[in-house]
Amino acid sequence: MYEAETNSGLDDAVESPGVEVENNTLDDQSFEDTGEQEVLDEPELEEVEHEGRKYKLPKALVSERMMQQDYTRKTTELAEARKALEAERIAEVQANEELREDYGRVHALKAQVKAFRELNWNALNAADPGEAQSLWMTYQQVQQALGEAEGALKTKVDSRLQSQRETLAKAMQETGQTLAREIKGWGPELANNLAGFAAKNYGVSQRELAEAADPRLWKLLHDAYKGRQAQQTQRVAEDQKALEEVRPARNVNKGSSPPTGLDDRLSNAEWQRRRNAQIAAKNRR
Repeated sequence: MYEAETNSGLDDAVESPGVEVENNTLDDQSFEDTGEQEVLDEPELEEVEHEGRKYKLPKALVSERMMQQDYTRKTTELAEARKALEAERIAEVQANEELREDYGRVHALKAQVKAFRELNWNALNAADPGEAQSLWMTYQQVQQALGEAEGALKTKVDSRLQSQRETLAKAMQETGQTLAREIKGWGPELANNLAGFAAKNYGVSQRELAEAADPRLWKLLHDAYKGRQAQQTQRVAEDQKALEEVRPARNVNKGSSPPTGLDDRLSNAEWQRRRNAQIAAKNRR
């Protein structure tokens, strides 16, 4: 009975023409397939190679990848440069240490030779000929060792100086190339002018400049040189202007007669007036 009444009430509500039921159904058009689908823009791809294999990546990622590679390359180059500089520093320290040891050995051998030379060999030979003979042989060995040590030291010093000269020459060549790119008219003549300017105004010797491989120092010197030239040019112009301002007008001396005819001392207007008068007089003849 309860179920029947419930169903009956619902049916009456649906079937009764006097009762309006809210339409909760969706519009039929919302289910219609228009046949159109949204097309997404596909990114433009570019082929790249990585570890021997080729891949296609969006251009934006390729650009970012190239930037990353460039950063990695520069970082690697900087690390290698620092490593090379550190290796050079260590080699320099070792070379200096070896030279100090060699100089110390030479100094010690020279001291021994000096001590042997100061011995009274006649007295030693008279007192103990055998001992004197033994010391004499030792003296000869020390002298030989000193000669060998001095020769080895000279070879090392010469080799190091030659290496330093080659390194400096290479650095100066690179400096010259840099200056040729950054300073207009750079060449031997300008370099000599800068050297003379530095010696005259700052007391810098030719030898000191010959060892100045840093292009920044030469550019500073060039700026100072050009600045001094500009100051001198301006000073000459100012002096000339001041001289013209105080120079009195040219006057004819009281005792002298004024120029006659066409004279270069005349003003342009007077010269032209006299010339016209001459032409007019000639035409009247």
